[in-house]
Parts: sequence; structure tokens; C-alpha cells
Amino acid sequence: MWQKLRALTWKNSDDRIRNLLWATLFALFCGVVAFAGPIDDMARSVRFSLRLHPADGKTVVIGIDEASVAALARKWPWPHNYDADIVDRLRELGARRIVFDRIMADEDTPENDAKLEAALKRAKGKVHFGVLGPIGASAVEQSELFPADRFRPMVGLASINIWRNDIGQTAFAPLAVRAGGSDVASISGTLAQTQKTVDHWFRPDFAIDIKTIPYFNVKSLLNGDVKESDIKDKDVLIGIASFMIGDTHWLPGQGSAPGVYVHAIAAETLKRGVPVELGWIPLFLVSLALSAAHVLTAKNRVKWGSLILAISCFSVVPLLFDSLLVSLDIGPGLALFAIVSIRHAKAQFGQRRSMTNSVSGLPNLTALRLEKGCENTILIAAKMRNFSAVTASYAHDVEKALVSETVNRLRVGSNTQTIFQGDEGTFFWLADKELLGSLSDHLEGLHSLFNAPVALDGRNVDLDLGFGIDADTSRPLVSRIGSALLSAEEAVASGSKWKAYDPQRLIDADWRLSLMSRLDHAIENGEIWVAYQPKLDLKSQRIVGAEALARWTHPERGEISPIDFILAAEQQNRIARLTQFVLAQAINAGAFIFKNRPDFGMAVNLSVPMLEQPDLVEMITAMLAAQNLPNEFLTLEITESVVLQGGDNALKTLNALRQSGINISIDDYGTGFSTLDYLKRIPANEVKIDKSFTLGICEQGQDRILVGSTVEMAHMLGYKVVAEGVETPQTLLALSEIGCDIAQGYLIGHPVPLDHFIQLLVGRRRPQYG
Repeated sequence: MWQKLRALTWKNSDDRIRNLLWATLFALFCGVVAFAGPIDDMARSVRFSLRLHPADGKTVVIGIDEASVAALARKWPWPHNYDADIVDRLRELGARRIVFDRIMADEDTPENDAKLEAALKRAKGKVHFGVLGPIGASAVEQSELFPADRFRPMVGLASINIWRNDIGQTAFAPLAVRAGGSDVASISGTLAQTQKTVDHWFRPDFAIDIKTIPYFNVKSLLNGDVKESDIKDKDVLIGIASFMIGDTHWLPGQGSAPGVYVHAIAAETLKRGVPVELGWIPLFLVSLALSAAHVLTAKNRVKWGSLILAISCFSVVPLLFDSLLVSLDIGPGLALFAIVSIRHAKAQFGQRRSMTNSVSGLPNLTALRLEKGCENTILIAAKMRNFSAVTASYAHDVEKALVSETVNRLRVGSNTQTIFQGDEGTFFWLADKELLGSLSDHLEGLHSLFNAPVALDGRNVDLDLGFGIDADTSRPLVSRIGSALLSAEEAVASGSKWKAYDPQRLIDADWRLSLMSRLDHAIENGEIWVAYQPKLDLKSQRIVGAEALARWTHPERGEISPIDFILAAEQQNRIARLTQFVLAQAINAGAFIFKNRPDFGMAVNLSVPMLEQPDLVEMITAMLAAQNLPNEFLTLEITESVVLQGGDNALKTLNALRQSGINISIDDYGTGFSTLDYLKRIPANEVKIDKSFTLGICEQGQDRILVGSTVEMAHMLGYKVVAEGVETPQTLLALSEIGCDIAQGYLIGHPVPLDHFIQLLVGRRRPQYG
């Protein structure tokens, strides 16, 4: 089983996608703001150190070190006559180009400057002096340094600019800079004879080992220790080679070195070609694809393959590209894959732990829910009634021993290898569907086996088990776990040995569980509609109003009882939308009728949870105003007992509704509290006598007395009285004699769609009460 679970990641695919998305956004942030730059710099240093290779030997460094300064001038900067000697000696040895990694901006004595000037003339344009030019967009604010004016006509100019990264390493050199109104090639660009592209910075190949670059100090050069073969037809760089004098750089992969070596490495790099910077996007996109493959697949070979490819992409691939002078940044892509893979591994580890019972070591229900290949298996549950009582009766922990003995007995006579442990003495296992015919005998035997007591810590303990079976393979395993456990609990409760789950029970359960989501859909697609039941004025014998009632016609289940869906909507706090729908329909219908019947009114039931809405009064009055209806047109029917249970807020809202002119009716009057105190507290102007009293008004004298006294009392208080449940002419006549104002019931008319109700009003369908 554990082999099947190895490929599982987080609890569901939504978590994996969500974490992949956040990791991607973080990696993008790192790339955009160069937050991962130090990671790339350090990784590049490692790659340079792994690729160290010798220089081509065509560039020679002549170093100005402590020994040379001590032997010649004993001070620094030294007089220009020594620079003249250097130029002459290199010219005599046949140097192709002579480049000073110095600016030579200061003049010396006239004699020394004249000597240098003469040497430069003899070199006939082979010599280049350094220039310090501005860098970047703020270049105009940066100072520029040039050689002294008297030397400039005889030398070429070469920029000595170098750029360090955020961790202090030397990182880039320019092809050229803009200085003094002209494009000045860098030292490396001068030696490699590349095009003068201003502000194009490139990354030198610092894998060129500085130890293999030919080097001589000035002392040995002027002493004649340097041979013609060492210099002839080669480019020569003269620069400071002493840490004591200065100009020290940190070369990636090689450490501290004099700055002149940076120019030597950069020149040799450009001779191979101008390096290319591809940045972080290519490997980021590759990392995104590998990260998605790593966490969204269930196949181990894909996971391992993506991991191996990722390691290659962040190590071998950049190394190979570096050798081609193509630079790839790995930081954002590495951050993305590292975050995703680490969280993935952590989730897998946590999930494995979460799939094991911490006490017994058995796989738990999480593992059972994730079990594969269960399409043709029976799920069996065992419930131990007295599990908690047994474990609580010992002073120390005996749960592991109890579970072990239980599992050993459950495996008797079965080839079941895996028992899953649930909570509080519940166990599950899977059996082949072909064993269904003999399963009852097997469970009978297991039940008998558990009749024998279990020895725990020297005491014999009786165990009481019941078994539940779910053989409905059409449903997912996660649903069957609950039904098998329910059957086992019912078996224990009824004293049965085992009980099988009946799939037919799911039909109504599924409907009830999804009732509210179905209700929202029903409102949208027209399954919910409003029926109108007429209300008869007993004095004028005219239809003077209607009660708007919500109805649900389901395309498969037919008519859904209002008691079911309205009560469920109230309990689950979903009544607001239904109420607003009925109000809107009723007011719109009433507006059509009101044009021809200004004495007509509409009643709508208002659920008490609606009274908690702070904008209820404004909403209803706005709906009436939109249809040019007076507020008195609408009557809101409220159940008295529920209103009083709603508390002060409900009563405040009712007062505000009544003050606006909207009528308030106490619905189902007589079934609740029905005292004068409650009548005084509720700001109503109508009572509606419940049909339980109306139906017996002709047969039972007590009901007639109660209804009569209610009508008399209500009239004395200024209330109108509506009687519902009128189903016979005799009841209608009795209500007229008592003095009731309005009657409502099947005798007057059933709740009908609007078009039928309008036919009733115009006399095309007459009520059958006369």
C-alpha cells in the first residue's frame, strides 16, 4: 500500500497549484528586482573555478610591484623617465601593442616628460594610456580623467573602467565608454580590436587562470631578463601588481588579484567573441515547467526525472553555456524549484505521518481514503462499543495491546493484510466482491471469536463488536467509509452482529444536503415561482388582496413542499435571497393590479432573520416606490412567537416598517403566546387567525367562542382580522356572522400563478363559495 502512496503530494491539487503559484510570484519578484543576484554571483564563482583553463599566452603582463619600485625610484608614483624606459624596451623586444593600465594624468619634470614624449614618438602609435570615463545614466555627473595634454597626440586612449557586483566581485568590463565627447574603447576592446559599442558591458571569462598569464615585473624587464621571444608580437599590459600599492580586485573563482589581470582576461575573452547575457528568464521558464511536472504528477519517474533535469539545469547547463561565453542566471529559477520541491517533500513526509495511527502504527482513515484499486471491493467496518471504557479502566496505556489483539482476531480466516484504524475503536478493511456471498458467515464467525475475552495486563476483558458492510462499488471510497461505519454503529446499537448499508438511503440524504445550493439555482432558472392566494372582504364580497407564496416546481421531483425548503433556508441563513425574490415578484404583480384596483393589497410572509438586516426598511420602501405603490399596499405577515424570540432588534425593525406605512400582520395568531402584552408590544395592525381554529368553528363551540372573542378584541384595538383555512361555505358564513373582516382559504381560491389569479379578479374564473 505504501508503494501506492509514495507518489502522493499535498492534500489536493488545489493546494499544489496554489503553492506553485505563490512560489512563481516570489521567483518573478526575485528576478525583476535582482534580489537573487548574490546567489548568481556565488554560483558563477563556483562555475569559474570548475572551468579554470590556461590563457592563450598572447597577452603579457608587466607588473609594477614593490621590488621594481624599490630597485628603481624608491617611491610611487615614480618619475616618467622609467615609463619611457619601459616603452623603449618593449618596443625593442617587438611588442605589438603597449597598454598602460594607468591614466598618466600628472606631468613630471620637463626633462622626464620630454624623455617619455620622445619614447612615445619612437613607438609610433603602439602605446595606449588609460582613461577613466563616466558610467551609466548619471555619467554627466561623474568626473573624467585623461592623460596629460602633451602626451595625448602620441598615444591611443583606452578606458580602464571596471564594474563590481553587489558582493564586491569584479563582474563586468565595457566595450567602450563615452568620454570627452568621443567613444573610447576599453583596454580589452583595444587589444581585441572590437567595435566601440558605448555602455555595452560584458562579463569576462574569469575561468582563464591568471597564473598562466605570462608575467614579468618592471625590474626584470629593464634589467634585460626578459627575452625577445617573451614579448615579440604580443600585447603587453603594464599595471600595478602590488597589493601594497593598490588597485586590487576580487576575481570570481580565483580570489584577489591586481586589476591589470582583469583587463588581460577581458581582452582574451573578447578575442573569442563578445559574451552574451541571457539573464534569468530562460532558466526560470524551464524551472516553472519542471516545478509543475514535479508537483502535479502522480508518477514517480516523472518526479525523479524533473528533479534530475532541474539539477542539470542549475549546474551542468550554465557550466556548458559559460564555456560558450553565454551567461545564464539561475537565481530566480533555482528559488522557484527549491521552494516548490522542498514544500512538496515536506508535504509528502507530513502526509505519510498523517496516514499512520500514532499509537498502533496502523494505517489510518486518511490512508484508507487514498487507497487505490478499490473499484470491486467490499468495505467492512468494525465498531467496538466499549473501546473507550476499556482503555480508561487502566492506569497506564493499553491501547496498543488492545488494538494488536483486535487486529489479530480480525485477520482470522481472512487473507486481509491491511487493517485500517479509525477513531475510538473503529477498524476497516477491504474484501474482494466475490466473497460477498460468504461474508455473512465470516462476520458471524468473527463475532463469535470476540465473545472470548481478551487478556490485557493480566486481566480478562470482554469486547463488544458490531460490523457494517458497504458493497456499493458505484460510489467513491471516501463516501463508503461513512456508510460502512454508520451500519456498524447501528449494528452495535441494535445488538446485531452485522448490518449492511442500503444505498437507497442516499437518495433523500443527497437531496437534503444539497437543498440550499439547489435553491439558489432554482431561483435563477425559474423553478421557484410565486403563487397568489386570494383574500375575500366579507362585507363587500370582493377580492381585495392576495397572499404571495413561494412555490418550487422541480423538473424531476415535482412540487417541493414549502415547509421543507423555507425552513431549511431559515436554518441555514439563506432566506434573504428567497424573500427578496418573492417581494420583488409580489410588488411587480401588485403594481399591475393596483392600476385598476386601488383597493387591492398584497401580503408577503417575512422571515424573522430578515428583521436583522439593517437596510430592510429602505430596501422594501424602495421597491414599492419604484412601482409607484403606496407603502400601505404591502402587508408583511410575521409569526408572533418567532418575532418575540428575535428580541429587541426585530421589534425595532417592525416599528420602523409600521411607521413607514407598511402593514404588519400577526400570522398564525392563537398558536403562539397570544396575550394582550404581546399584542401591545408587536406594532401590528392586523391579526391572522390560524386555520386550526377556523376549521372547527362550526363543529366545536369552543373554537367559535375563541374566534369570536379574538375578533371582538382585535376590533377594539383597531386591528383588522383575517381568517385563514376557510374551506366550506358554512365556515365562511360563520365568520361573517362573527364580524371577521377578511377570509382566506381553498373555498375562496387556491394559490395559483399570476395569470390565473388575474382571471379570477376579472370574473373569468369565479370562486366557489356561494
